[in-house]
Parts: sequence; structure tokens; C-alpha cells
Amino acid sequence: MYNRVCRFRLCRTLKAGKARNPTRLGKVSGVRCQESTDTRHLTPVHIAARRGDVATENSNGRSSPKYARMEAKMQFRAGVLAGLVGISWIFGAFPVPASAEANLPEAQRFEIQFEGKPFEYFLYVPTNYKPDRKWYVFVSVHAVRSKGSDMTVMFIRDADRDGFLLLCPSFDGNYFKLDAREDEALIQVLKEVAKKFNIQPRIFITGISGGADFALGFALKHPEVILACSLHSVTVYLPSEMEAIKRHFPIVVTCGKEDKESLERTPVLAERLKQHGFSSVQEAYYEGVGLAWNDEAQELCRELFRAASTGLSKEQRSTLEEFKLQVDQENFNESLKSIGQLLKSVRQGPYHTALKEMVKQIENEGLSRLKALQEALKEEPDTLVNELENLARQFPGTDVQRQARLAIQAARKKTAGVAVPDNETGNAGRPGGDEGGEAAASDRKARSLLTNAKNLMGAGNKKAAASTLRQIIDRHPQSSSAEEARKLLTDLGE
Repeated sequence: MYNRVCRFRLCRTLKAGKARNPTRLGKVSGVRCQESTDTRHLTPVHIAARRGDVATENSNGRSSPKYARMEAKMQFRAGVLAGLVGISWIFGAFPVPASAEANLPEAQRFEIQFEGKPFEYFLYVPTNYKPDRKWYVFVSVHAVRSKGSDMTVMFIRDADRDGFLLLCPSFDGNYFKLDAREDEALIQVLKEVAKKFNIQPRIFITGISGGADFALGFALKHPEVILACSLHSVTVYLPSEMEAIKRHFPIVVTCGKEDKESLERTPVLAERLKQHGFSSVQEAYYEGVGLAWNDEAQELCRELFRAASTGLSKEQRSTLEEFKLQVDQENFNESLKSIGQLLKSVRQGPYHTALKEMVKQIENEGLSRLKALQEALKEEPDTLVNELENLARQFPGTDVQRQARLAIQAARKKTAGVAVPDNETGNAGRPGGDEGGEAAASDRKARSLLTNAKNLMGAGNKKAAASTLRQIIDRHPQSSSAEEARKLLTDLGE
């Protein structure tokens, strides 16, 4: 459906003779329908009109013969294209972009009244949203002759992965100039969102072409609510409000080298931002790209959000992910040693805080396992000692290790204080009495260990449960519990 809309808009634009930003024919990496400055998709009349180097009318206000012929050719080609597009809808000649797959989550449409008129916006809330913390709002602004819903498909998956609310407002007219107080409309929308969700006071804002112009104007006019700003294919040099900026924020500016207008203006904008105190301005330019928001530029936008929202560099976040993987694999010892070495060299700041928080999470996991072991193996002090020694080795230098050692001492005292009678079963002296008593005792111990193993599994301590099950198989292979222990080990993937 997206391709159909794009092609319909292209034909309509060509027929109307609109020279500024005709809709692009083709894929735009997740954007349904965007403006284009890529001259490969424009007619000679549109190229000339955009550049401003020819006049399409003569002094009498009528089209000159030369350009009248060009216009006639343009309309003929547009008609042929419209017919082809109509046929393609029937036979499916133009496939739907991958970004338009049906399995994409959908943003909800909302509407507020702004100065007596309806104002539309689209909002996507992550599936894992919980109000126990503040969430950032990621605002993505569409290009001219587009709308908010066209921008949702580009970043909607990132909302779940990176943890933000995606907000895509719909504007019309010359919204990129902010002449009709469009910035205040967005402020009102943010206030509405804040009534329903626990959000951060600062937002991340991005946009393409006219949307980039709006994003820049909004950010400079309301710097107090900006976390960071990413701009693709801007067409402005610098708003006049620039002189009054008191607070600076990180900015990324990108454009394709085939987008001549933006390619001329983007470097000038970046330099002026730096001159006005913006120390974090990143630029990127892409060969063979027009106005399309290419994947590399999108990823740079995402990376800016991740860095600004976490305070961590890409390398630092990658290191934390490696530690999380080690924890998931229960390599607590290696994780704690590596984090301990890093903490000695990392200065106070977001990275230091994140590392300390990870140590705390690992310790909490260890303390939970310690409690589960003590509860599950309270009737088996020898087994408990073995498991506690393993636990102490897994969590070196932590409160888990200290408490495990204290628990080991207590278990050993309990074992030393138990007097075991010479004739534990009371069957000595009778034929076969010792043998039958030993078998019964073995069954009792195996059943007790099996109960402990199940308790450990219920507490999520699969490693300790597997160890206990192996003890049943090794020490009591003939017991009635041994077979069940083997089945449970198989269920655990051992």
C-alpha cells in the first residue's frame, strides 16, 4: 500500500507541476513517502525550477514554447506512469517495502485541539513500558507533504529495544518555519503524553528535510527540553533565534551528496553551530544518496540517542553487554574480576555508575542463591557445605562470599555436634539386617536430596539443582529416586 501511495503522489505532483520537493519514487529505508531532491527522479522542468536558473514563463506570463513542449512531455510521461502504476496494483509488479511488513507493531493515532483546530499525532509505547522509571520521548518529524504515520515505521522497533516512547506529529503548510506556532502544538502534545506516562523532561528530536528544519528550529527555540537533535537533509542555514541560545546539546547533521541543496547548506550550518558554542556537532555525508534517509544516517541518529540517553559511548555499552552475557551464562567469577579491574581505572560518571550497578545486580543474584541453598539443604549439612563453597568461589570479594563462609562454618558445627549411633537402623544382629537397613537409609537420603533438588529448581538455581541430582545418581544409584533424578537432569539439559 505504501508504494501505491508514493506512486500516486508522484503522479499527482508531476501533473500539478510542483517543482519543490516532489515525492520520491522508490524505497526509503522505512519511510513510506518522503520528499526527494535526487535529480534522477525529476523532470528537466522541475530540475530547472528548483535550481532557479531558468524561467518557465515569458514576459507575458505565458509559458515559452520551449518549456511548453517540455511540460507536455512531462504530462505525457506522467500519464503513462500512472497507467503502469495502475496495472502494477493489479499484478503486484511493485513489491511492498520490507519495512512495511505486517508484523511491525503499530503506533496509535491521537488528536488534540490546538487553537481551535484538530492536531494529529501518532504515539507508540514500548511493550515493556512500566511507570516505575522515567522514559525518554523520541520525536520524529516528517518531510513536507507527508504525515506523522509515515515516520513511525522507521524507529518503531528501536522503541522496544532502546526503551523510548516514539512520537510522530503531523504538520501541514510551512510548518518548518514555525510561523503558525507549530512548536507550541508539539509542546501541548508532550504535556498530554506526560499526563498518561512517566516521561523524562527532555526529548530527543529528529527529522528529514522540512522535518529537519522544524526539528532544528524547535530545538533552538526550546533548548531546555532537548536531550539531543539529529537532522537529515536540512535546507536552512541558521535561524535568527540562534543568538539567544543559552544551553547547548549534541547534534548530528547528515545528508546525501546527491541532495545538492542540503549538501551546500549542511556544512555551513554545522560550522555556525560550532561557532555559537555547540561543541558536540557530528557531520556525515553519503555518496550516491539523495534525500532518502539511508540506513547509515538512520543508525547515526540511533547512536546519538543511545549515547545521549545513557551517557555511555558505543564501546562502553558494548562492554556492558559482554558482562551481561557472562552473567546470563552464570560466569559470575569472570564478570566480577573484569568489572573490578575496570572500576580501578574508570572515573566517576555514568560508566562508573553502570558498572557499580551491575556488581550490585550480580550480588543480589548470589544472595538469592545463598538463601535458596540454605533453605533447600538445611537437612543435608554436608551437601550444603559443598554447595556453599562453590558459591563462595563464584562471587569473590562480595558480600555473597562473606555470608557463604559464615554459613559454611555454621553447617560444619552442626555436623560436628550430631552423634551418630553405632547401630543407626536398630537391625544389627539379625540376618540381612545391616544390608536392609543400609538400603532403607540410602533411599531416605536420596529422597531428601531429590526434594532439595526440586526446591533449588523452583528457586531458579538450576546449577545447584543439577549438582544435587548428580549426587543422587552417584551416591545412591540403586535408590528409587535415582531414576527420577536422571529424568530431571535431562529436563535441565544436562
